[in-house]
Amino acid sequence: MSKIKLTAVSYLNTVPLLHGLRQSEVMDSIDLQIATPAQCALQLEQGLTDISLIPVAALRNISGYEIISNYCIGAAGKVRTVVLLSNDELHTVDTIYLDPDSRTSVMLVQILAKHLWKIRPSFKPYTEGQTIGKNEACVLIGDKVFAEEHRFACRYDLAEHWIRFTGLPFVFAVWASIRPLPTGFIETFDKALQYGAHHITEALSGPLPCSRETAIDYLTHNISYILDENKRKGLISFLNFLNENI
Repeated sequence: MSKIKLTAVSYLNTVPLLHGLRQSEVMDSIDLQIATPAQCALQLEQGLTDISLIPVAALRNISGYEIISNYCIGAAGKVRTVVLLSNDELHTVDTIYLDPDSRTSVMLVQILAKHLWKIRPSFKPYTEGQTIGKNEACVLIGDKVFAEEHRFACRYDLAEHWIRFTGLPFVFAVWASIRPLPTGFIETFDKALQYGAHHITEALSGPLPCSRETAIDYLTHNISYILDENKRKGLISFLNFLNENI
């Protein structure tokens, strides 16, 4: 029987979940590939993978998907690694450069700009390491934030601002599939993810984008893995904003 193709994100926030999979018998039935969030979305959209940890903004481009897990990449407070960085206050920002690695953060900052911050900046692609000038800002996501955040005087956590705006937690990525899965697979898959989410320190055995102490604090306090009822409400709220074409 051919293995189930699974694509997951390469960032630190996914390390505990991947650790859980690798410690589980479910790994025997998986062909695991690692990619950026944007690539995870593209793989599922094109039918090149069976399951993907997909940025939630990409869900609206996929027909017949099913969210298969009660685990996600989410935040119930500050997320730390999805941020708007600038040397100026928000009300003065007239240009925002967007990280190409995730549609979700790109759409989220546009929602916040329009509905919460009440600003109308122009949006442009971000090139890694570029200089951010006066009245400019950039959205960065993932592990690169640990290295780049010190360059800026002002930092705006997008999950924190979403929660301030809606009163709901934010979901950045979910495990989704477009194909029927074998009987019993989803239950075993979820148990593996649960194990990983509860063994964070054990999972951090390889190279890290920050100190081990910072990584543990980030994964313990900033990332919220359980896709509970409130997160599902937050996800629906976000998708509704997208359907309004912000």
